[in-house]
This record gives sequence, structure tokens and C-alpha cells, in this order.
Amino acid sequence: MISDKYDVVKKIKTTNHASVYLVRHRQLDTIRIAKVISKDVPDYSRLVSEAMLIKDLKYDGLPIIYDIEEDNISICIIEEYIAGKSLEEYIQDAAPLTLSQIVDIAVSVCTIVEYLHESALIAHLDIKPSNIMIQDNSDENGKLAVHLIDFDSSRRRDSKEKSFYGTLGYAAPEQFFGEGSSLSDIYSIGILIAYMVNGGRLQSIRDDIQHVCDLHSKSIGPVIKKCLRHNQSQRYRSIAELKKDLERRGRKFKVHNNTARDVDQSRTHIYVSGTRHGIGTTHFCLCMASFLARQGKTVMILRHGDERDLKSDRILKYMNRSKNRCKGIITHCGVIIRPEYSGGINFDGICEENNKHLLFQIHDLGTDNKKHDRGMNILIGDCGYRRGDYDAMDKSDKDTIIFINHISGVEFYQYTRKMSGLHRCYRFPCMYDWDKRNKLFEEAMFEIFGFQKKGFRL
Repeated sequence: MISDKYDVVKKIKTTNHASVYLVRHRQLDTIRIAKVISKDVPDYSRLVSEAMLIKDLKYDGLPIIYDIEEDNISICIIEEYIAGKSLEEYIQDAAPLTLSQIVDIAVSVCTIVEYLHESALIAHLDIKPSNIMIQDNSDENGKLAVHLIDFDSSRRRDSKEKSFYGTLGYAAPEQFFGEGSSLSDIYSIGILIAYMVNGGRLQSIRDDIQHVCDLHSKSIGPVIKKCLRHNQSQRYRSIAELKKDLERRGRKFKVHNNTARDVDQSRTHIYVSGTRHGIGTTHFCLCMASFLARQGKTVMILRHGDERDLKSDRILKYMNRSKNRCKGIITHCGVIIRPEYSGGINFDGICEENNKHLLFQIHDLGTDNKKHDRGMNILIGDCGYRRGDYDAMDKSDKDTIIFINHISGVEFYQYTRKMSGLHRCYRFPCMYDWDKRNKLFEEAMFEIFGFQKKGFRL
């Protein structure tokens, strides 16, 4: 049913939910889109409720809903006609996109989706090339006008309905279990970026995306990889975080001819604590420090643990072997270590030459897991075959990065599925020698610090 206020120009397409027409408003002489949904379709009530949800949205990049009309057999949604080409058509017709153009388009999509998530509280759940419209005109900075259309799969972020929405190939794994959320949109944007980087071709999701990530491992590859984590808690925590990372990399492409460099080398404080004694906090600090040293960074571990930690501390085994000492500070495998000696040594004023050039200071806090505002906070916990502390991890600040020790890959996946998705969560693999490389651990470190992978293929 289309109101007699409109003349049908042509039928555009038929989807699983609706018939879509190009129509002309007789009185205003303007082109619009009419979407007719039969009341016989199984998802009719949901589609109507979602239409009502988006009808009042007014935001650049979203089509305007002009009218919603209903009769006994169908409902007709009249919305703005977006002139231009779908991203799918645009890539086929245009020259290959540069990384700067790809980032600009991805940032524009993120800006629209960020509004949906944060202001409208809606998850789109069907982000794909055919639902991204590119208009021919560009702004004064040369950026293309980007629109996001088709809200048939959208739903409120707090919806508890369990059913699959989305498109195969672009839908996140959890959508197949009816658990789509705002984190699912992040996954779809990752696929979208890979699609653009690969020239509009994604025949094999696994092989093509792995090829794209390997080929662009120093630029856009890490972004794609992080978006596409099977485990939701390991993706970007929000569209805003993804957008910020894309914008940062985009600036580097423009300045450095599409090549990315390391992150800011200013001094960084990293605070590491554990849920209990013996959880592996000190060992983690050593592993992280060794990784940073291999990247050419100057790093020091500062112990803040109590005397009980010190007596059994694996750091002690290196003290007598170290040839480089300075008033109680030792150096081993390129890592500077300062035990606390129960407060017997004051760090200020000693080893000034080393301190002046420090880029990273790792604070081993033992079991003191209070949040520190001026640096990165990491919490070590476990939940495997040893006793774990679920509450300490789940209730920690959302900006705290969690590493789970003593846990298998299967157990890690099962545990993180139960988490709220607010934390960045990683598995701390079994590493007997902290000064040796470990593929899983280094992959997590590269992701956290944003370094380029130099001489180490993951």
C-alpha cells in the first residue's frame, strides 16, 4: 500500500522483509523511497517497532523518515532518497581506494554508528557495502558524503530478543545465536574495512582477511584484526575507541605517505596487580618488560610488593648474575629492575642517567589493585583449574586491562562470554622463560601498545 500522494517511479528491490520502491511526491515533486512491509511477514511487529524507533532520528548520514502509513494488509514507510552509489557500486566504478580514503569512509561510518549507539541506543546489526551510500559531492576537505541506510535488522541495545539478524559474511559470530549488540557492529565495520582494502573482493573470509592483515600489518591490518576478534571482549570496547584509532592512523597515512609509525614515545607508567599472591604478577611484569626491551624501548620494573613477595621473588635469582648494578638496581636481558627491599632504597635521585631516558615504567604492585589515573592499569587473575576471583575481575574499572592466567583457550573463551564486554581481556599463556618470545603474548602486546611488528611474524 502506497499513498495516492505518491507516484511509483520503479521498483528497486525485494528483500526478505519488504518491497522497496522509488516514488515521487506529486505535490512537492521530490523523489523519495517507499518501503512496503506486509503484515504477513514473521518479523512484522519487530519491523514496525524499529521503524517507530528511528522515525524521529535527525542526524547527518541517516535518511529522514517522512511518514509511516498503515492499512489492513501492510505498512508503508516513506523515507529520504539518498542520491549516489552504494559502497559496493562505488568501489567497482572508482579507481582503487587509497588507505587515506578507506580510513575517511570508515571514520564517517563510525561517526554515524556512534550516534546510533550513544544517543539513539540502537545497534544497526547489518552494516555492509550495499547499506553504505556514497554521494558524488564531497566537502571542502575532499571527504565523501557517507550515509547508512536499511534499518530492518536494527534493534535497541538493551533488547533481549533472541533471533538472528544481519547478513552472512558481515554478521558477527554472536548474531547467529541471537546475541547481537553494539560490539557486533564493530565486527561488521572490520569486515567492511577489509572489503575496501581488498578492492571490493572477499571470496574467503578467513583467507582474504588474513592476507589483508598480513599485507597491511604496519598500517590498517591491526585495526581489522582487533575488530574481528571472535571473542567480543577483545574487540574495541566502543565505536568511539575504534574511531579514535582510525583517526590516529589516518593522520599518519597523510603525513607519512600511507605508512604508520610507532605510537608516541613519551614516558608511560604501567601498573600491574594480581587478584591474589602467586597469581603471576611479577612474572607478567618481566614478560612485558622483555617484550618492550626487544622493541628497543627503555623499560624499568619498579617493585612495590611486600616482604613476603620479595622472599620468593624470581627476580632474586638474577641479582647475583647481573653484572650491571647501580645502588641496588640490576639489569638483565635489557630490562632494568628495581626491587623495593621493603622500602630500604629510594628510587629518586639514583641511576639518573637511566631514569632520564626511560620510556616505560612497569609498577609491580603485588595484590594492591587500586586504580591509578596517570597510566595503564592491568589486573592478573585466574578462573581455571585453580581457585579464581571472578568478582575482582568483573568489578574492576572498565579501563583496566585483564590478563587471565592458568587457563586454557577453551576455558578462556567460555569465561569471557560471561563477562559484560566492558573490559579488554586477554589470556596470559604459559611462559616458563620470561625473556623468550611467545606468539600469543606478543600478539596481545603489539595490540595493546600499537607498535609495528618488526622481524616477528604472527
